[in-house]
Amino acid sequence: MKDTYDTERPDAVAQYKRECQQAERVRVRNGIVAMAAFAPLWPAADPKSRLAYFNRIAPFVLIGTVVAFAGMVALGLV
Repeated sequence: MKDTYDTERPDAVAQYKRECQQAERVRVRNGIVAMAAFAPLWPAADPKSRLAYFNRIAPFVLIGTVVAFAGMVALGLV
């Protein structure tokens, strides 16, 4: 009586393992690329960096500029 179970050929198993390894390399590469998009913001995580300092004072500078301009318009200087 003939065995009806499917058997895996060694070359098919090796090909499947290569495909799994390739898929894992692509997944890791895509993760690295996604994180590299945010690389310019990495220094902001350090509270003593100039970028972090700018992130703290930027809202005050922006709002101060708008308020100063509105005040100058209200006084007729502009």
